[in-house]
Amino acid sequence: MSNFGPAYNASQPISTANNKFPPEGPKSMPVFISYPQAGSTLIDLTTETQMHRISQVQGLYIDNTDGPNLILVCDVTEQTIHIPSNAQGYYQLLTQNPPKFTLTADAATVKDVQLFFLNFPVVHSVNYLLPPINPGVQSIVAGTNVTVDNTDPANPIVSASGGGGGGGGKVQYTQIIKPGAGQTISGGDISGAAFTPFFAATGAALDLDFSTLNGLYLILFQSYNAAGSTLNSVGGAWIIDQSGSAVGSIATAQFEVLEIMAVGDGAGNSSAQVLNRY
Repeated sequence: MSNFGPAYNASQPISTANNKFPPEGPKSMPVFISYPQAGSTLIDLTTETQMHRISQVQGLYIDNTDGPNLILVCDVTEQTIHIPSNAQGYYQLLTQNPPKFTLTADAATVKDVQLFFLNFPVVHSVNYLLPPINPGVQSIVAGTNVTVDNTDPANPIVSASGGGGGGGGKVQYTQIIKPGAGQTISGGDISGAAFTPFFAATGAALDLDFSTLNGLYLILFQSYNAAGSTLNSVGGAWIIDQSGSAVGSIATAQFEVLEIMAVGDGAGNSSAQVLNRY
């Protein structure tokens, strides 16, 4: 039982203020409490009732969306209400006059706990709020020759290294422009490359020969003016299209761009995989 109220046995009725119309009209009595650390606080509304600021307490509204787990105990009736963190709502209270309560927090508060004691009846209704959804990237699973730094899950850092052959590992875009029919791009042509696509003229073909390529490259192949440009594999290279099938050539539409990942080991073992088509 509470230390500040009289003791009652189980057979003795307790008078409460529930379901009474307040003579002063509906009112709420705000109480703001901060906890620098976990602990308990006595809330005594005796002065408020003696000054006729509020005649009785029948309910409570509390917003605990940013607070710790709370336990509210009513004097005399010993009604105990658990108010979890991340919750808000209305609670029915069984109290005597003058109304007294003990509020206990299991941790320090970031901001004041806001309680509104009500002199009118309420329907017990509590909302448990879900944590906000982060739409950003949460994790990336590393594959072969790829490492992932997930220190910041929403902004992971992905690093890749090349295949065998001692190429040192490169991930880069090509910078050479070779328009016209029958042009061939080999592994040696894209050394030190950066960020400019291959172009192919109308009806032209671009042959990929990565038999001497050593490392991992990201290539943009762009056709223009009209449909009909093709991307071909020659030598030790072969192309995997977006369906996962190996093909000898890919026809492109007007102004279409292919994003291709090419991998070679410098010993004639190479492949080119279409990642995206724009």
